[in-house]
Amino acid sequence: MASANSHEPPNSFTIKTNYPIVQDLALYFGVVVDDTLDTTLLKQKAEELICHWPILGGFMSKKTKPYSFSIGKNIDVKSRMLNRTGRESLPILYDCESRQPSSPLVFSANSSIPDTLFHFDAPSNKSSEPLFTLRITSLQDVTLLGFRCPHYFVDSQGMFDIIKTYAALVSGKPIPTLILSCDERYDPMSNSVPVMEAHPRDPVLDFDGHRVGLVSTLLTASHMLWKGAKRVMGIIETPEERYVYVPKKWIDDARQHAVKELAEVDETRHAAAGLTKQDILTAWFLKCSYQNSTPDNRPINFYYSLNWRFALPSLPDNEACPRHTVYARLIRFDSLRKLQQDSLAQNALTIRRAVNQARTPSEIYRALKFLENNLTNFVTMGGPDIDLNRVPILSSSTAMPFCELDFRGASTTGSEAKVIYVQPWAPLAMCLQFVPFSISTKDGKGGYWLRMANVPQAWKGFPTEVDA
Repeated sequence: MASANSHEPPNSFTIKTNYPIVQDLALYFGVVVDDTLDTTLLKQKAEELICHWPILGGFMSKKTKPYSFSIGKNIDVKSRMLNRTGRESLPILYDCESRQPSSPLVFSANSSIPDTLFHFDAPSNKSSEPLFTLRITSLQDVTLLGFRCPHYFVDSQGMFDIIKTYAALVSGKPIPTLILSCDERYDPMSNSVPVMEAHPRDPVLDFDGHRVGLVSTLLTASHMLWKGAKRVMGIIETPEERYVYVPKKWIDDARQHAVKELAEVDETRHAAAGLTKQDILTAWFLKCSYQNSTPDNRPINFYYSLNWRFALPSLPDNEACPRHTVYARLIRFDSLRKLQQDSLAQNALTIRRAVNQARTPSEIYRALKFLENNLTNFVTMGGPDIDLNRVPILSSSTAMPFCELDFRGASTTGSEAKVIYVQPWAPLAMCLQFVPFSISTKDGKGGYWLRMANVPQAWKGFPTEVDA
């Protein structure tokens, strides 16, 4: 194997720190560019991307434990033309623009954007498929780009690194040098986390919200399958998907109001300043989702996608290391009743305190050691006092400035060819679903798009729906 520091890619490698729960999932990102692009140039630049970053032309082998990655020159790019406009294909984007909402706008289920619009004829997550695939859909006035990679290879940040590099190639800009995730400087990643000498460096056998072992994994899978069967039989409600737009001014005002409320109490004054817009969004989503539920005193848990990349040494600007650095962190509210009764500010503070605790070096180290020690074991979500019938999962891609990217180098009209919308998607096997579920992205104006799944009863707690 070549030295990692030489930047010469090895023929194959494994990663010592990863999240085994996502090893069989694929991550898709649909990207909307507000211009018609030169398809021939896009395909040519995709080939150049593979040449510069040959890991993208390789494969993920499921025959090894843990899964391994190989280098290659395989290209999987397809294109098509559809004789329709962006407004006809993506009505919620144009309807939202014309409405200029001042508060959260909930679009009805029939206004959803199908993922197949971006990812036509796209592979799932089989070993026989290249790590990177690109689908190009040319509409009359916009271009849709569908990117796909194994989720075990990249998270949203890693996908952003790939798309940003591709956009730079399209526009003739310099691109960073690829650093593989097996680089000895960052793998295993727990070695990079500064912990106190007194902290035990023994293997971690368990971690909040996760179970280890084949039996636990089968029990969780059986629970999810039985839950899906009950939906088919009409015993329980079937989840419905909605898209929600939260305008910048509303979220700014909500955060400002929350900070002001918390600052009036001595014990919360210091923490108030640290509230983020994502805390407010998460609290709002949970508050609305459970507003009409029957109150009880059982704890309410949810999984929060936590990215530990911040704990790693920073890379120089001319280097990039796309990889997966996210795990589902369990956050607990004392009870459903308290979640319902507390204000938006108080719930946001509960979330912020839990996230701050999760970001401490000792907690990051504990999480990474758990992942490293169970990399080849069966790992699933669950645990004592965790009711999988009501465990929301919340994910965010708002930290990545997708809407600052452009593809002007491929523009057929000479415009900036800006990215105006992104749509992440990581479907579970056999169409299984966790609900409530929410994934958030950011637009170019400081507003937020939330893609949510909830049961009909829960949707009654949200603002009145509109059709696009």
